[in-house]
Amino acid sequence: MVKITSTRSKYVVLLGDTLSFRSDSVYAGQQAVMSVDLVNSQELERVVIPFTYGDSLLLSLDSVTLGTRTDYFEGFRFLNEDPVGKRFTVELIADNGGGSFPLPAGSGEVMRLFFTTYQYALGGRADNVDSTDGTRTVLLSSDLLTYEPAVYSGMITMRSVLRGDANGSGTVNIADVTYLVAYLFTGGPAPVSIQAGDAAVDFQVTIPDLTYLVDYLFTGGPPPPSP
Repeated sequence: MVKITSTRSKYVVLLGDTLSFRSDSVYAGQQAVMSVDLVNSQELERVVIPFTYGDSLLLSLDSVTLGTRTDYFEGFRFLNEDPVGKRFTVELIADNGGGSFPLPAGSGEVMRLFFTTYQYALGGRADNVDSTDGTRTVLLSSDLLTYEPAVYSGMITMRSVLRGDANGSGTVNIADVTYLVAYLFTGGPAPVSIQAGDAAVDFQVTIPDLTYLVDYLFTGGPPPPSP
């Protein structure tokens, strides 16, 4: 990486800086955490990151925090918040009056996004997370220039499950009956997702799902429907 230390006219500088939204996969209903990673060649005093996510009900934004490389930054605020349109812009400032040093050249996480996922989403569903709020672009500011990095979008994906596979083992067997009994009657852990425990397809995990699995495994009843 080359650090720019002076300005000159009639020159074009090409930088290889990149901002990447790192993909994540979770079971429906779990929280997804997306790292926003930056490769920067210049020492940065300010970073502006707009982002938008999906056009479905799959994701809802819980919170946004500084990343591991920027956890000492003094300034962190939203320049734009549009929950209905799912468009946001965040500004990160290294020195906001306290004298913190600029972000050194390097690579790694500068921001982190936390999403709640729709609990009834089917496995394999996904939403993109990208870098625009409709009016702003990603901006990196050093003491000599402000510029845009290349940006790579990310994706939050729901992990696929078998309906009736309450313990998430990959097969539907007697262990799932035992698992549901523990969950329903003795305070055991919940299925990995509602879909995994919902053998009867009634959008909840209750005694009829246990009955359905017992019927399937021991008396020749129908298998749980495909997702």
